[in-house]
Formats: sequence, structure tokens, C-alpha cells
Amino acid sequence: MLVGDLGRPLRLLTLVVALVLVIAAANVANLLLARSYARRPELAIRQSLGAGAARLARQLLIEAALVAIIGTVAAVAAGLAVARWFEIRTVAGGAALDLSIRPNAIVLLFGAALAAIAALAIGLAPALAVTRLSPADVIKRGDGRSTVGRGRLRAWLTVVQMALSLVLLIGAGLFLRTLVNLRSIDPAMLTDRTIAATLNLTLRGYDEARGRQFYDRLLERARMVPGVDAASLAFVLPVTPGGMRENLNARRTDPPVDVPIEFDVVPVSPQFFRTVGIALVQGRDFAGSDTAALPPVAIINERMQQRFWPSGGAVGRTFTAGTDRYTIVGLARDSKYRSLRETPRMTMYLPLAQIYEPTVNLVIRTVLPVEQVVAGLRDAVRAVDSGLPLYNVRTLSEHVERSLYFDRLRARLIASLALLALVLSAAGIYGVVSYNVAQRTREVGIRLALGAERAAILRMLLAGTARLALVGVAVGAGIAAVFARAIESQLFGVSAADPVTLAAAPFILIAVALAATFVPARRATHIDPMLAVRTE
Repeated sequence: MLVGDLGRPLRLLTLVVALVLVIAAANVANLLLARSYARRPELAIRQSLGAGAARLARQLLIEAALVAIIGTVAAVAAGLAVARWFEIRTVAGGAALDLSIRPNAIVLLFGAALAAIAALAIGLAPALAVTRLSPADVIKRGDGRSTVGRGRLRAWLTVVQMALSLVLLIGAGLFLRTLVNLRSIDPAMLTDRTIAATLNLTLRGYDEARGRQFYDRLLERARMVPGVDAASLAFVLPVTPGGMRENLNARRTDPPVDVPIEFDVVPVSPQFFRTVGIALVQGRDFAGSDTAALPPVAIINERMQQRFWPSGGAVGRTFTAGTDRYTIVGLARDSKYRSLRETPRMTMYLPLAQIYEPTVNLVIRTVLPVEQVVAGLRDAVRAVDSGLPLYNVRTLSEHVERSLYFDRLRARLIASLALLALVLSAAGIYGVVSYNVAQRTREVGIRLALGAERAAILRMLLAGTARLALVGVAVGAGIAAVFARAIESQLFGVSAADPVTLAAAPFILIAVALAATFVPARRATHIDPMLAVRTE
């Protein structure tokens, strides 16, 4: 089940990586296109001397391929370095999941194929521009400024970068807000003062009678450890996949229901609710007297009471499930038992002394730091059975955080890639603006010589980027709307049309674009007008 849960985040990751690849390709293509414009005089002269357009286009494609090869080698090295950062290691229900994501031969071959496609994509625009080159026009003008497609393709490549960056920013914002919402569901459980550890009596061949004796002696000693405020045993903890459940057909319960019914069954020992912080609303906790020799008792949660006793008053009544009959002795608050994302499920707690389980979690609440208590817990276990290991020791906060592994992985990956997309877009904008400033040196010099204020020149250059950014935001908003609807089922506590995210993402994108423009634009305002006019 845990491996299956990786499907959606990994498919989403594939889509996000594809978007970053398109942004990177557009960035490099934009820079190579700008470079090819600067080389028009050279290419025109070579074409006049007999070099065919196909040969020149082939040269530009080879240059793009070299860039792609160097980038691929660097990416493989970086991927090997950061792979461990995203290692998939988690524990749920006592079962460990440890999946390596280091690149193998198939991944490397797939990366090489993508690099080849990217090389063709980034080299195509400059190569096509060469085929439309007019040598006579370029040589006559002497500056390489052909009017064919001048700046238009570069502008659209910049728009593509910003539009896709906006999509990633919105996705990152939605998943980060989802993670925050999940962590805020039950802050009482996010505590480092409750410790849980797993015990498996089958490792030492315990039968039921010896196992019950072991549990009683262990709890007695655990409660004597300095700093322990409460101690209990539980088959599963809140926010744990798996566990036990009861599935019954219609009218197999009393009170009866007309549809099939399902509820979770959680065996626990006394003090469990106090230890983990689940409040008892009515009735009592389990007691040491609730043994297998007495009639079965149960504690149910509020949702189960609403289903079977909608008017309340479940405590003291009897509940029949199939052939088993229980007396309800307590009512507990609802808790997220399988997942933080779920609507609280019907849950029935049973005394561990009446329903034996050989694998349990020892749970203690402490008033001291964890490291000062764990050693005492291990000593308590060794005092009862020196050969039984106490493993999977974690705080309740760590336990809940483990359940959020996939949400953290998804938020971290998309946020990291969105940041990378922003950096790529900023670098691309900086390069394009720097090139435009260099191409417009004479124009800027003339404007300054005729009395234009430097602030006006700066505003003019910033306005050009702002227009591209606004177009990018408009295009990106449409793509992001489709993207957000596609991931809406993976969100929690936030809608796909979250106004905070939709307002913040364009603001960040436009701010980064203007910041990337400011440095070369400000440099343009310090051009010496006389030198600029003499240029060319």
C-alpha cells in the first residue's frame, strides 16, 4: 500500500520536471538565439563566401548539442549528489519502507534521450533563423540587425518561461499550504513529550498467557521510570495506516443499521487516552479489572455514537457486532486514526486484556526530555525480558510527521523545482535584457544626448520586461487553472482557487523579473552619450 501511495506524487513530479525542462530549454534557446543575432554579420560573410545555409544551421545545432551534453553531465553529477536528500524512508505500522532513488542505467539512458531532444529543441530556432538570413541586407547594414523576426521569438520564449514558472509557483504554494493545514489539524498530538516504541512478543515465542503477564509487568516497571507521567499499550497509534477493522453486513449490529457498516477496532490498555491526549467525553477509562474473565467492554468515539445513538447516551448501553456483545463504558473524542486527511472514522477501543495482540506499541508520556527517558524504558524491558528488543522508538510528533512523508516530499520537490524555475527565468531575463541593452546602446545614447532623464530610460526598460511578465502571467494563469484542478484531490484545507496563492505567485514572479531587469537597465542609464553616439 505504501509503495502504491507513491504513484500520484511521482506522476506529479514527472509533470513538474517536464515543465522545468521546457523552461530550461526555452532559456538556453533564448540565449543561443540572441547569440546568433549577434553573429549575423559573421554568418552573412561566411554565407557570401560559399557556406550553405544548411551547413551553418548544422554548426548551430552542433553547438546546441555541446551545450546539452555539458548540461547533461553536470545534471548527472548533481543528481547523484542530491539523490539521498529525497531518499524514501518511512515507517508505518512497524513496517519499514526504504526505497533508493539513485539513478541506474535506465534512468541515465532516458536522461540522455531527453538531452538529445532538448539539444534539437534549443538549436532549432537559431538554425531556422540562419536559413532566413539575407547576407546582402546584413552586410549592407553592417550591424546584423535584420528585421526578420527581430526580438519577437525571444520575447515569446521569455513569456513561456514566466508562464510555466507561474504554474510551478502556484503548485508549490498550494502544496505548502496543504502541508501547513495538515500539521494544524491536531496540534495536541505534535508533542515531543509522548514516546512510542514497538514490541513484538512473537520474536521470543510468547503464548497468550505469558504475553499478558509480560504486558502487566512491563507497564508496572515503565510507570516507575523517572519522568514517566503515564504509560500504556496500544495495538496501533493514531495516524497509522493499517490496523484492525470490522466489516458487517446490514442488520448485523444492535442497534441495527440498514446498510453495510465498517469501523476501526483498536485494542489498548488503561491510561491510553491520557497518554496520547485523546479526551474522554463521558464514562470511564479501561481499568485493570477489565480482564478476559469478565464480560467484554468497549469505549467508542463520538462519530460511532452519532451513527448508532444519534440522540446521545451511548455510555452504559450494549452494542452487538456480529456475535460479540460489548458494554459501552466510555465515549472518546474523535481522532484521525488512519490518516490526517480522512474524515474521522467510527472507532471502537477494546481493552488489550480482553483481546490479546502479540505486537503492540509501548506509549509513555514524560515530563522530561526524551533522551533522558528512553534509556530507562529499555532497562524496564530488559528487566522483564533481557532478550526482547525495543525498536522503532519515536516521539508522537515524529510519528505524525512520518505520516506526512508523501506530503512533505511533494511540497519539497515542487517548491525546489519552482525555485529552480524562478532562477532559470531570472537568468534568462537578465541575459535577454543585457543583450537588448547592448543592441540599443546607440538609441539610449541618443536619448540621453537629447535630454532624456536617466530615470525615464530606466522606466522604459523596466516597462518592457513588465509587459512580458504580464503576458506571461496571463498565459500562465490559464495553464495554472487546469493544473490546479488536476491536483485538487491531493490538496487539503485549501481550494484550487486559493486567493492567497493566486495573488502571491504573480507578485513574486513579476518582482523577480523586474529585479533581473534592474541591473542591466541601470547599467544602461550610465552610458556616456558621446561614446554611445560614436559607436558603430
